[in-house]
Amino acid sequence: MSQILWIAVNVATPLSLLGLVAALAYFAYVRRLKYQETKLQSLPADQRATAADEYLTRYGISGQELAPADKMALIRQEMEQRHRRSFMLLVVAAIVVVLCFGLAVAAWVLNSSSSNGSVPATDSAKREKVASMEELVVEMTAALEEYLTSTERAADAIQVRQRSLQQGDVESLVINTRMQDQAFDEFNAAEKVWLAKSKGELLARLGQRFDDPGGDLSKRWNDIIAESATMCRIGNAAQKDAQYLRTLRDQIRKVRKDRDALLAQLRKLIELVAKEPFTRMGVSLVDYAHDTTTGGRTSG
Repeated sequence: MSQILWIAVNVATPLSLLGLVAALAYFAYVRRLKYQETKLQSLPADQRATAADEYLTRYGISGQELAPADKMALIRQEMEQRHRRSFMLLVVAAIVVVLCFGLAVAAWVLNSSSSNGSVPATDSAKREKVASMEELVVEMTAALEEYLTSTERAADAIQVRQRSLQQGDVESLVINTRMQDQAFDEFNAAEKVWLAKSKGELLARLGQRFDDPGGDLSKRWNDIIAESATMCRIGNAAQKDAQYLRTLRDQIRKVRKDRDALLAQLRKLIELVAKEPFTRMGVSLVDYAHDTTTGGRTSG
């Protein structure tokens, strides 16, 4: 209701002003005609004839052969016709004003209905996009964490076997060697699964769901994949030589740190999409987020 009143005020106010001006002009014109008629009737007989001729000439009427009384009747008739004509013009103007107001209200109602109908679709599309982005982040986190966990188990197995070797406990050494071999079998199997998934569907969906035509996010993800491959080589070297164990743990921490930094950036992009509706007009989400962060928002 408040919106209808708002549009009524905004549309009707200028139209009402126009109508008021027209009404005042019409009132002034009618008063002028009435004044002229009264003035003409109040003139002396000799002046009335001269004034009647002037009025008839002004109206474009030839009344030379008419009697003074007929001239007065003709002038009065002409004034009445002009009065009726002015009144009809005022009525037509009022009808046009009302029609314009009705069309303005109808256009606003149709536009409002169209806008209200498009909002849920836009919100729904945004919610679906945010949900797909969050789903991908969860999958990326889980896939790499599973591989990192298997790497840590392999590193722990090396450390336990190394302790048995230092203690000279042959029985424990045999058991821990077997456990180490089992941990590395799981480690190598996890690496194959991780590399296949990270280089395949996760990498493709990253560029699509996070609107990354420049490939900035994909490059960071590929760097993490390369670091994880290096971690695998160090792990296999540590299985043969325990002196690589510390290097392996350092590499695990590096991969996890770089992963967390990338995931933090992805979550910020998700928050940007969820909280701020915008139209990028071909500008990538990564560039838009950078411009927003640095205060130089891309126009569009």
